[in-house]
Amino acid sequence: MLKLMAVAVVGAVVLGTVGLSGRVDARPGSTEAGPTQAQVEAALDARQKELLGILLEAQRTGERTASVHR
Repeated sequence: MLKLMAVAVVGAVVLGTVGLSGRVDARPGSTEAGPTQAQVEAALDARQKELLGILLEAQRTGERTASVHR
């Protein structure tokens, strides 16, 4: 029972810390804005297209995918 209580207390502390850090990051009037969802998706799509091109080229030439530069 003591272990269960200790785990519950540690869990509550961790969740409280995460909640407080989320509030600090969400300050109104912050001048530093991160990328928008559309910008993130565009960057991911571009990277995906690049990787697919590399894989298709490797498949066409018969190379192994392990040799593809990361």
